Amino acid sequence: MQPEYLKTLQYCQQKYQTILPNQDVKFTLVQSHQIIQIFAQYEILVQLLIQNALFCKSEALRQKTISMLEQLEKQDHAQLYSIDLSQFNDNPLTIEVSPLQSSFQLPLLKQFKTILENINKNFDDKILILKKYIPLIQISYLPQQYQISKVRCKFTPVDEDLLFQGLQKHGSKKLEAIQKEFLWEKTLKQIKNKYKNSICSNAQMNKIKTWKLSQYEYLNQKEVQQFIKGIQWFGKDKCQLIHKFFVTSRSSDFLNNELNKADQLLKKRKKHNIPESYPSHYEQLWNAERKKIQLKQIQKEEFPTYDKFFNLSYEYSNSFCKSNFEFSRLGGYNTQFSIQLQQANQMQQQQQQQQQQQQQQQQQQQQQQQQQQQQQQQQQQQQQQQQQQQQQKVQTPYEVWKNAISSLPELKG
Repeated sequence: MQPEYLKTLQYCQQKYQTILPNQDVKFTLVQSHQIIQIFAQYEILVQLLIQNALFCKSEALRQKTISMLEQLEKQDHAQLYSIDLSQFNDNPLTIEVSPLQSSFQLPLLKQFKTILENINKNFDDKILILKKYIPLIQISYLPQQYQISKVRCKFTPVDEDLLFQGLQKHGSKKLEAIQKEFLWEKTLKQIKNKYKNSICSNAQMNKIKTWKLSQYEYLNQKEVQQFIKGIQWFGKDKCQLIHKFFVTSRSSDFLNNELNKADQLLKKRKKHNIPESYPSHYEQLWNAERKKIQLKQIQKEEFPTYDKFFNLSYEYSNSFCKSNFEFSRLGGYNTQFSIQLQQANQMQQQQQQQQQQQQQQQQQQQQQQQQQQQQQQQQQQQQQQQQQQQQQKVQTPYEVWKNAISSLPELKG
């Protein structure tokens, strides 16, 4: 043997603990446990191919896997021998296998045609058929049926809190906005199902259910006061701004229904066993607010009905005079009060003069318009008289004859 070849053999003996072969024996580096691993992986490959042919829905993919199994199978004409599998299973099953002439000729590969005869059966029946070949297959690689109870995505307490915050901000009709802002990891269908399951009649009391019931209950005393303030600030049409700045505990849709669509709310309150009669604090607060509005209207009527600017200046001058009067009563300077009072009266007189001038100008314009209309009427009357005179003229005999001829029909032939 050459020295280089001996060196390699010694290295292999040290690493793999193999015996040095003779010159006539060929040396191999593959050991027995490695061969077992190769066969185990190949058995798994054959099992997965058979399962793919059984359970796949595409006919083209099924035919492709069957052709791969046929290529792996090697035909031989040796005598068959039977193997009893009853010692592994309770069912009496024997398979016929030919002597292995190749390392790729596995017993499971020989049985794939008999297994694929059950393609049209149900999922559970196919699994039972595969379990009969337990020594030749591994149970851990069998397919499992899709179960909703195992795969269902549960909401954690943190997710429920986020859903509750989103409902408070956007309401139950804007779940897409809740998904984008709070629960972007959940689908819209999951959020809808969670919301419906948490507010159904069979569900236990939780945050979301109490919030939903509170949306149909009447406003308490503080909420009514804030609601009235919001209406004074923004008006009845801006319920979103009222919800944002004054009544955050109720949605904008509820506030809008409370003002404009009370009948719909009454139906929902009947459904949730809420009394139909409005509470007493509703009427008390609304009546107090109506009285305030009436007083303001009376105060406006007391002012002279000239102009908005004049009313404002009148209020300002009165308040200014009152403050100076109190100042003089407490020991202030009377001269200062008299000067300021004169200035206020002068401003008031100037404004009155300006308004009188405007009224005079308007009257002059109206008089001019009336004169123009009278002139137009006179012209129209003159034209009508002229037309009547022309019609009353006496016609000459020639004109009478001419008109008679023109009225005759034409003769033909």
